Amino acid sequence: MKNPSTIPKAGTQLTLAYLYSGIGIFQPGEILGPRLLTDFEGVLIIEGHPSYETQYGIYHLEPGSIVLARPGSHETYYWDANARTRHTYFHFNLEQIPDDWPDPDDWPCCRLRPARILNEMFQHIVDRASQHADWPTKRPGVSDNRVFGSFLDIYLNPPESFQDPSMLEFPDSLRRAIKYMREQLDSPEFKPFPLDELSRVANVSSNHLCRVFNKEFGISPMRACRLMQFQLAIPLLARSSLSIKAIADRCGFPDQLHFSRSFGHTFGLSPSQLRRKLQNGSPPPPSPLPPSLMPRLYW
Repeated sequence: MKNPSTIPKAGTQLTLAYLYSGIGIFQPGEILGPRLLTDFEGVLIIEGHPSYETQYGIYHLEPGSIVLARPGSHETYYWDANARTRHTYFHFNLEQIPDDWPDPDDWPCCRLRPARILNEMFQHIVDRASQHADWPTKRPGVSDNRVFGSFLDIYLNPPESFQDPSMLEFPDSLRRAIKYMREQLDSPEFKPFPLDELSRVANVSSNHLCRVFNKEFGISPMRACRLMQFQLAIPLLARSSLSIKAIADRCGFPDQLHFSRSFGHTFGLSPSQLRRKLQNGSPPPPSPLPPSLMPRLYW
């Protein structure tokens, strides 16, 4: 992509020169290419398992895969040999990109299994472009640049890149223990459990589990569980009308006084004090939980 006419300048935001989209359907064994791409092209595979060959490598695509090819790409698509291939695409060119983005020559040309949000945003952009027949000759608007910029930003910085790297390296025993803790906390009536119960679930001795937790997080398993209980309590303090006693019960503290004292020792505020601050618009306190133990949608 070294042709000066295709190199976008750096600035504060993304600006599209043009954008247009379409849908392609190919029968088994058909081929597109070889061809030299003169602008940027995004391709989202809807059906089929084609292969994409370029000077950067060969990629075996599947439904949901996204190709982001750049000017100067020598490419060939080998559509699925056994079934039809259906894909949607958009062509675009850039006048400006954010100055903190990498050079387009360094952008990955493919995401084989991207996050679902990328697929949804891709289809939204295609739908958006299809409503503007003049976009091949007319610049998209400011709002369209924002949407497209968000898509590219997520493509370049996928959600998995923000994941705590150690989470991918945890031993099975630790993963089992964390999953069990979270499942118990998510149950309607959480009841505290002893260390030996957690060790049995993890299929290791209590001493071994403590060593692993201390190595990975710097805290014991039961301290980790206690902090997870408090993390559960904070949204209930901020976003429910439950009494402090009801919140204590929900979070596994049958003794409200024990809950309040332990909570205050951790956060420097009693549950009632924190509730008042949250209701007055203050942000929640920093969490002492390690990032890998923070609440998430899927475990």
